Amino acid sequence: MKKHFLYALPILLAATAFSSCSKDDDDDILDINTQSLSTLVLEDTWKVTYFFDDDDGDETAQFNGYTFTFTTQGSVTATRNGNTDTGIWLVRQDDGRTELEIDFNDDDDPLDELDEDWGVTELTPNRIKLEDLDDDNDDDEEYLTLEKI
Repeated sequence: MKKHFLYALPILLAATAFSSCSKDDDDDILDINTQSLSTLVLEDTWKVTYFFDDDDGDETAQFNGYTFTFTTQGSVTATRNGNTDTGIWLVRQDDGRTELEIDFNDDDDPLDELDEDWGVTELTPNRIKLEDLDDDNDDDEEYLTLEKI
């Protein structure tokens, strides 16, 4: 019995060591609350890495080249090829979910696609995953992922 234990002990110790290793910061899930979301969006510049609209499918490519900057005054700036569009943003709690509301001043594609109350589904130090909360009851599912640049 002791012989089997001595062989199993190094394997058990190795398995414990590997399972206790932490992942990179990219994979650390943050608490999804208004404070952590507000703090995170203000930290850096962001880009759209995924946008899916149930009606049209994957529309990520239409956001290529855009960068998004959020300010403490509640404005958001979208910049591409030297052109700038502004809007407003707000983080709030609604029906137990943390939401990021975005509303751009212009009604032109593709930025008007972002004018939604987005429910936060995942929050990491470098990524925010969102889904349209479908307040307009049109059964149109939309998903948005923002990542730090």
